[in-house]
Amino acid sequence: MLERMMVLSHKMETNAVLDSIKRGCLMCIPLLMLGILTNIISGIPIPGVQDWYADTLMGEICYKLLDCLTRMTLGAIALYVGVAVAYMYSLTFEAESRYVSAAAIFASYICMLLSMGFAHEGFHTSRYDAKGVFVAFLVSVLCVKLFFSIYHWIGKRYELSFSSSIERRIYSIYWVMIPFGLCILVFYGFNEFLYQVFHMVSIHDAFVAFISATFVKLGNNYGTALLMMGTESLMWFFGIHGGGVMEPVVSLVFAPANGDPSLILSRTFLDTFTLIGGCGTALSLFIALLLFEKRRGSRAILGTVALPILFNVNEPLILGLPVIFNPILAIPFILTPLASLTIAYLATVIGFMPITTTDVAWTTPIFLSGYTATGSWRGAFVQLIIVVVGVLIYAPFVKMMGKMEKGKLTLTTEELQRYFKEHMDDPQPVAILKQHNSWAIAASKMVGVLQQDIENDNIPMYYQPQVDHQGKLYGAEALLRWKYGGETMFPPFVVHMAKEAGLEDDLARCIIRQVCKAIVRMRDAGMKDIRVSVNISAEQLNNDVFVTDVILLAKHYKVEQHLGIEVTEEMSIERMAHATESIRRLNAEGLQVAMDDFSMGTTSIKSLRENSFSHVKLDGALVSDMENNQRSSDIVASIISLGDSMGFEVIAEYVDSQVKLDKLRDMGCDYFQGYYYSPAVPLDEFISFGKEGVTNQVPRG
Repeated sequence: MLERMMVLSHKMETNAVLDSIKRGCLMCIPLLMLGILTNIISGIPIPGVQDWYADTLMGEICYKLLDCLTRMTLGAIALYVGVAVAYMYSLTFEAESRYVSAAAIFASYICMLLSMGFAHEGFHTSRYDAKGVFVAFLVSVLCVKLFFSIYHWIGKRYELSFSSSIERRIYSIYWVMIPFGLCILVFYGFNEFLYQVFHMVSIHDAFVAFISATFVKLGNNYGTALLMMGTESLMWFFGIHGGGVMEPVVSLVFAPANGDPSLILSRTFLDTFTLIGGCGTALSLFIALLLFEKRRGSRAILGTVALPILFNVNEPLILGLPVIFNPILAIPFILTPLASLTIAYLATVIGFMPITTTDVAWTTPIFLSGYTATGSWRGAFVQLIIVVVGVLIYAPFVKMMGKMEKGKLTLTTEELQRYFKEHMDDPQPVAILKQHNSWAIAASKMVGVLQQDIENDNIPMYYQPQVDHQGKLYGAEALLRWKYGGETMFPPFVVHMAKEAGLEDDLARCIIRQVCKAIVRMRDAGMKDIRVSVNISAEQLNNDVFVTDVILLAKHYKVEQHLGIEVTEEMSIERMAHATESIRRLNAEGLQVAMDDFSMGTTSIKSLRENSFSHVKLDGALVSDMENNQRSSDIVASIISLGDSMGFEVIAEYVDSQVKLDKLRDMGCDYFQGYYYSPAVPLDEFISFGKEGVTNQVPRG
């Protein structure tokens, strides 16, 4: 079950629409927090404070300011969220320029206003608050999708091409008017249809009218209350403000029971005992997260939502965690309010707790609200029982969520690595962090962990033995084996992500420092003549400051004669101003420089002519293809012959069989690296391998 939930959750998170909604909600949390804070301050349930607001000039000014800020934030949160979602969703579409995306966002804003009834006399700005968030989600996504569908259809239909960026910009500004206008016409037409046929001012009104009519017929009873609370919680899962939608139901069915000692189920009863911390009995969720959630990201959210939860405002937690589109938390989010309602109802029916007869503001904190509503300490005690039971309900799901997130992390990193491998040979470098989707978020988290590991010198390195023609160990290549989420990452992918994040040089320095320490241990273990090579990029070789750092590290650990530098030849070294001088500097200090992945390309030959490489490593693809392709064998033989004539060593990697080894020996190659001898292994195992002295040429591991 957990695996199915994990896959479902992963699909939901990577879905462009749902991901845009989640990211749009997160963008609006600062506004939401500001509105919640001003609302709490203006509604503090202390008579002295309220009297100060009402009876003094300064108090009146403060109250007006707080009320204004509340209306400008919470009162219009649907519009803010809608624009944010439209912005995020527009980034998933290809656009000729930023003007196109801006036009799509503006169109969605106008369509939101139309869908909330702006064009009719019955319009009211209350539709801009949290009750209108679902309409904002729906309209912003549909409008942006429609906009770009029309825009791209026009581009393909007329096969538009541009000779300059100016022409493209002019096109963008001119042609966006067509999808812009059509989107507005479509949404205006649909809303007008609702108004003329059903006399509904907006989509939201139509939805609320249907819900209200259904529940009013059911009447004030325990079953109706259960159904209403379950429906309200379920709506939150889909991003619909359940409390706002159900407000007419509460007003018509349960509010009249306030102050009536003959009726148990009243508005105050529901607010006080089923909405502790907000919908979903969110205070119980908060405590469960505090006790059982170990992930730093989720725990960071808890600090920002603690105050709102205390005053029964759950939006920051629901949007920030998020609860929306979270299949694991959906179950307890629905069950806990039902359990809360049942506990409080039974406590009242059996006479343990008095019927709620005193109106209490819904923002009143726990225990105070229970005591005030019932006039008894038993009301507060029942609230305590409800919260404890709620924590017990949430606990296993919160633990499950942690395990699921780990599984989703594995799925996401596998997708990222697969995407990178598919595009790593593209002319344009892959850009992952700049994408506007869940991949970019996952990659950013990964880079954050990588940066911490770099700062803590916690970058694991493995060592693959290099063996001469006599089977004697003479060197090793240091290979990156960094793990994230318990899984070893594809080394080129790690290096690429470090480069995207501006950490490439820091990563390389950390690796070289680790290798220098490893060489010291190898020497202490009796491996006096060992040479260990490290891979760097041609750009780093062209960087004077970086090369100086490499030399200083080698000198600090006194490993100049044992440390080698490998540079991939395909990076066009000869075009770099300082590369040749850097090679000379490294050689002068005793460090050997090698060309990695050498083939017979023009770049390779020029690099050999201009630079003093101690050895070259054959392109692994050539060695792997030797047995099946005579041309690959001929190229390998030519490179080995070239090495003999120019005085550099040739190392063949990807040697994984006796047949390849014999063939390379016959060609005159004297140095080998590959699985035939050993895969890359941890330092301790490599030292044990070295103590064996001469290998028996038997495949290992």
